[in-house]
Amino acid sequence: GPFDGLITPGDALYMPFDLHYSGAVSLASDRRMIDGYSLGCVLFNLLTGQSYIKIIASELHPDHTPFRFNGLWTGSYSAIKAYVDSAHSKALVLVQDELRKLGVPDLFIDEIFVTLEQLLNTDPARRGHPRNRKVGISPCDMERYVSQFEHLITRAMIQGL
Repeated sequence: GPFDGLITPGDALYMPFDLHYSGAVSLASDRRMIDGYSLGCVLFNLLTGQSYIKIIASELHPDHTPFRFNGLWTGSYSAIKAYVDSAHSKALVLVQDELRKLGVPDLFIDEIFVTLEQLLNTDPARRGHPRNRKVGISPCDMERYVSQFEHLITRAMIQGL
């Protein structure tokens, strides 16, 4: 693809926020982690009409924002992760609020929330599906998420949503 030659391939608005800071987890460990995070960004955008990454960046003080987003932070991600965690929590509440406005039942909201929390987790070591980690496959292997989405769609159709 057009971004493959870059240090961090892909569009900056869909790559893990931690990769915008120094001390980021090596991409060589599992490139699917980026795919899973990107899926979470797309889902967030579909549900809210807004960019997850832009919301996170806008919630941070410029002193804690990476250069890529016109910030001043030059230190490691781990040193400011608590601030990113707070911005992340606010962003996920936005999803819940949007879904409630649409009249989506709480059961669906809860499942979508858990899925977004897994895909967009601010801790790279906790990102992805925990069951995948237990059986030794990539936490962001898409098959489990495809199944989850198919299950949600089937339940919504049964309930007439």
